[in-house]
Amino acid sequence: MGIGLSASSVTTYLIALVILIVIGILLVTFFKLPLKLLSYLAVNGIIGGCMLFASNFVLASFGMNLPVNPLNAAVCGFLGVPGLITLYLIKYLF
Repeated sequence: MGIGLSASSVTTYLIALVILIVIGILLVTFFKLPLKLLSYLAVNGIIGGCMLFASNFVLASFGMNLPVNPLNAAVCGFLGVPGLITLYLIKYLF
């Protein structure tokens, strides 16, 4: 009793599997740096959003707030506290 596969079919499947593995390894190595960069940007954006949320919570009693949106979160994430202060200055001076 066989499983219905000939030797040439098995060889073809093995060659296709090796080619897919090689292509997968090449794609992972090619996109490794951009994926690291994207994850770095995403983490900084999340941290910036948390900074905005915390500052809105603290400064709400003074009537000061900033909208939590992707642009403000990115500025706060990349520039940190100076970026947050700059956003407040831009909002309330202009």
